Amino acid sequence: MPQTAVYSGKETFSEDSELTEVTFAKGVTSIPNNTFTNCSSLTAITIPNSVTSIGERAFEGCSSLTTMTIPDSVTSISNGAFYRCSSLAAITIPDTVTLISEGAFAGCSSLTAITIPNSVTSIGNSAFYLCSSLTAITIPDSVTTIGHHAFWECSSLVAMTIPDSVTTIDICAFSDCSSLKSITIPDSVTKIGSEAFSDCSSLTAITIPDGVITIGDATFKGCSSLTAITIPDGVTRIGFQTFGGCSSLTAITIPDGVTMIGLRAFMGCSSLTVITIPDGVESLSMHTFYGCFSLAAITIPDSVTYIGYETFRDCSSLTAITIPDTFTSIGEFAFRECSSLAAITIPDSVTMIREGAFAECS
Repeated sequence: MPQTAVYSGKETFSEDSELTEVTFAKGVTSIPNNTFTNCSSLTAITIPNSVTSIGERAFEGCSSLTTMTIPDSVTSISNGAFYRCSSLAAITIPDTVTLISEGAFAGCSSLTAITIPNSVTSIGNSAFYLCSSLTAITIPDSVTTIGHHAFWECSSLVAMTIPDSVTTIDICAFSDCSSLKSITIPDSVTKIGSEAFSDCSSLTAITIPDGVITIGDATFKGCSSLTAITIPDGVTRIGFQTFGGCSSLTAITIPDGVTMIGLRAFMGCSSLTVITIPDGVESLSMHTFYGCFSLAAITIPDSVTYIGYETFRDCSSLTAITIPDTFTSIGEFAFRECSSLAAITIPDSVTMIREGAFAECS
């Protein structure tokens, strides 16, 4: 193939690694799916105003493409349109675009900033996944939906404000944004999905608005710089690993409405010194407080009847604990390696103390 070519709307240049430049014939209205996929030497392209749609993966893998201007005639950017355009440092999205589709800019690892116009109402799943140089992005008030994994592994993103128009922060939306220090969640949000902020290791504080009633599994897992968080009263469930590995968290208040605390919910919260479990919680699951080295005191309510496998393992600062009269069973290795535990009273209601429940309580 020649290094330059004219595109009339019918050809496909997919996998042409020698193509460096393309001009468009008059009257071209669309760029179909996969038209320029993996044209790895393509450095520049000007899309004419006659084009109204850019197809799926149209420019995927155009790894030498550095800039792109999308004309005002375009109304949508399809799935994976610029996926893995790893040299793309700047792109202008016109006000005519209403949807940024799934994976549209995923893997654009040189993209440092992008302005989303007020016309956009939805940011698709994985839209900016692995945009590892992206430091700033403004989400306009027109956006109502942020898809799952939308900003996953945007490791240079420092701050983010979510507009009032958004009601749900989806699964893994900001997971592994390791430089993210602050984020503003509006009062309109009622649901935060699983792993939404997992492994945001620079996040120091976050305010969850009162309207939130659902916090998913592992939502804040691995947020190792998080020192404080307030859980709103409407939340009834703390899920699997919700705060696991939040090693800087010193205190947390669990609201009275919570009836379920999931497996490993606070595992590895090594700076947590005190916690009160509300009435209504019926059991403490496996590894709930495993590795909470600084936990010196905990109040277990009468509603709890069971402590699971290794629930308090390696809580090496725990000196005393009172087990309520409602208890019937203490799980395997429940208090293993609680090396400071000097006293414990087991009520008559307990009929089963499982293997190693107090092993290595030296």
